[in-house]
Amino acid sequence: MTESAPPRTLEALREQVARQEQRIVELEVCLAFERQTAEALDSVVRSQAEALERLERRMSELVEDLRSQAELRRLGGTLDEPSGAGPA
Repeated sequence: MTESAPPRTLEALREQVARQEQRIVELEVCLAFERQTAEALDSVVRSQAEALERLERRMSELVEDLRSQAELRRLGGTLDEPSGAGPA
């Protein structure tokens, strides 16, 4: 009986190793997918951050333009012609 026990144990160990190897492969595939997803998301976030910065700069420019126009109106100037310039 001792002769038949080792092959079963050896076979059980081989099956266990095969299952573990399969699990490692599955985990490596999942990790590769997660890395790819993280890189793609990073790219999207960077693009959106750049777009947001451009929009913030443009908004600041527009706010400044509105303030300048309001100041011109307050001083009695017009928006179509510079202050002090009359018709030709």
